Amino acid sequence: MFPKIKQTSKNYNGKEIQAISMRFSNQITILVTISGKIGQMYMMTYEKSVMSPVSITGDMSTLPEIGVRTLLGGGGEDDIKSHWAQITAGQVGSLLARQQMLVRPDVRIPRVCLGLHVPWTDDNEKNGDLTVVILELVKEICF
Repeated sequence: MFPKIKQTSKNYNGKEIQAISMRFSNQITILVTISGKIGQMYMMTYEKSVMSPVSITGDMSTLPEIGVRTLLGGGGEDDIKSHWAQITAGQVGSLLARQQMLVRPDVRIPRVCLGLHVPWTDDNEKNGDLTVVILELVKEICF
């Protein structure tokens, strides 16, 4: 069976950022790029794979623990761009897990593979803004 595919784009600081999601039965693959390339890739997995409806609370304190694993382009320990990419991957994983728990709490939360090639900088404020844009794109293509 072919994956369900959605795509969108958004302008950020004069650059078009494209996002595409491919939903398979056991995994969601998301690519966010400015050039069609992938510079970094992360896999998010969840410790608790099935959540019961009674475990959901208003503050979502029962969210599963998210494991973020670097598959490609990790950089060094002092590489601020790699740190921001990994933080963003964790945020994407949290966003998708939360949505899954709200909509279908009885269904296994799928693995998420996130590929990134975005304009990270050495400026934490700009990287924070870019993370928000990425989360908005993911929300648009995954929900």
